[in-house]
Amino acid sequence: MSAINLDKQFQFNPERQVIIGGKTYSLVFNDALEEKLTNLQITMLSAMENLNKKQDKFVNSMSLDERKSLVKKSLANALSDLKKSLDDVLGKGEGERLYKYYHQSTYALGTIAHEIIKIDDEVNSEKKVNFNKKKKAVRDHYTKKRD
Repeated sequence: MSAINLDKQFQFNPERQVIIGGKTYSLVFNDALEEKLTNLQITMLSAMENLNKKQDKFVNSMSLDERKSLVKKSLANALSDLKKSLDDVLGKGEGERLYKYYHQSTYALGTIAHEIIKIDDEVNSEKKVNFNKKKKAVRDHYTKKRD
């Protein structure tokens, strides 16, 4: 009986080298990183949802000082969440290091998080393509006509 060597036929590497803030990170897009990125996305969506819930009150009944306080608190929470998430993904202290590197910009940290999520989406797309190729190769092997 012959063996089908799918490892040889289909190359898949979930590791990516990413340069951020002058430093190279080796990220392995596996289940552990997927969980961290999912938590990041949930945290950011929850923050946006929370702000959306307060929109009517913000527009219709908050004083100027209350509005300023809400915006300041929301930005501080977003920054804290981004730093924690980047620490989880890139290593302890990296959220703060990148915040300083990019001139104290919450927007920059959000952009970095978004780009890492995009890489994750690309890797997952590769996984799906490779999985489908593997399934087809096995199916073709067992269904081809024999002489």
